Amino acid sequence: MRQVETSPDDFLAALADDVRRDGVVYHGQAGHLLLKDIRHHVRLKVVASLAMRVKAATEGGNDTDPLRYVQKLDTERDKWVRWVYGVDRTDPATYDLVFNLEQVSIPTACAVVS
Repeated sequence: MRQVETSPDDFLAALADDVRRDGVVYHGQAGHLLLKDIRHHVRLKVVASLAMRVKAATEGGNDTDPLRYVQKLDTERDKWVRWVYGVDRTDPATYDLVFNLEQVSIPTACAVVS
């Protein structure tokens, strides 16, 4: 069977087309920007302090320095989102709802969304 190459634009268009139907949960960096023209979705962001994120990286068995790992991940994500979409991925104006895990528990955030 011959493999067909797909461009990133074709992939994103197909994904957006699938999401236009109900019943899809898409998560990932900048998903809210990919789906910006689709009105029946909620653009949700969950944030945590650097300390909470470093602790999670440590508990996740990260082999590298957890602080550097989190900082590098942030830098890479910031660059990618700015390159692809031309925006700041942390801008709260691009989201409908932002949960700060230092202020809201995960169960509470889930209850609000559901």
